[in-house]
Amino acid sequence: MPDGITIYGAPISQPCRAIMWALTAKGISYDFKMVMPGGRGAKLEVDYKTLNPTGQIPTITDGDFVLRESNAILTYLADKYGWEDWYPKDLKTRAKIDEYLHWHHNTPRGLSLAAARPLLVPGGTSDPKRDAKMVKKALTQLEGMLSKGKYLIGNSVTLADIACYCEVDQLLPEYFDLVDMSPYPNVLRWARDMRNVPGHDQVRAPMLKFKPNLERMKASSGRPKL
Repeated sequence: MPDGITIYGAPISQPCRAIMWALTAKGISYDFKMVMPGGRGAKLEVDYKTLNPTGQIPTITDGDFVLRESNAILTYLADKYGWEDWYPKDLKTRAKIDEYLHWHHNTPRGLSLAAARPLLVPGGTSDPKRDAKMVKKALTQLEGMLSKGKYLIGNSVTLADIACYCEVDQLLPEYFDLVDMSPYPNVLRWARDMRNVPGHDQVRAPMLKFKPNLERMKASSGRPKL
């Protein structure tokens, strides 16, 4: 395997976008190999499932070291490159960031599963009413958390914000416009602040490119805005 960081994934994927954004924001170069969930996609130099038996994305390699699961990757990169502003050494601050990263897949990740996945992977068992409840639960909890500080963990950006925003960004009108965000002013304020993180627009350019396709998917599905 080559030296340096290689990301295996898709730019439209929320967890992949978090890894790409973190590295871009910190000025760390990386190689990118396109692969879709389940191992489908461009022909790779290696069988993707030898790197990640689940077939899910993202996975990174760092030389001969292989790591999967986006939040594990974020903390690994933060320790490797010394991103103490985003992942402080202070025991209690780091514990609160880890607390969020463990909780992330329980609730904020549901924003993608409920709002975006039914359009991107049609033909499943999605129920708009159930999906709306899932979205409301996640955004209501985030709204409460963001009422207590500028960011999720205090008043500066951490890995928690990087991971979370990559689930929220697709909901916003400028991207996929999937959810009515007006009941969540603290989330909207936070989202505006997160746009100031370096690399924000660069890593979201594929979303804007994909947006016309998603608009056609929305129109053909008849699925309401949540």
